[in-house]
Amino acid sequence: EMAENPELFLEYLDDQGMDAAVAIQYVSNDIVGYPFEVNEFAAEFRDTDPDRIRAVAGIDLSGTTEDVHRRMDRIVDDLESPALIVRDTE
Repeated sequence: EMAENPELFLEYLDDQGMDAAVAIQYVSNDIVGYPFEVNEFAAEFRDTDPDRIRAVAGIDLSGTTEDVHRRMDRIVDDLESPALIVRDTE
């Protein structure tokens, strides 16, 4: 329920006396099934109240250098993630 309703999540934080939360995304499509798009979910969740919800993007370094650069550009330019969780498949 809270994953679909950021306002409800913020109410829960208030009830628990918590100031903020961090949504950390671990992109691992082949192991746990989380594709790159989970970063977009976290950014949208964060945008509800960016002072209280932070979003840290995840990236899988597999693929071509061009693929990785494209994903990095999306994380930095569009999703505005302040940090990364990096998964190296080698």
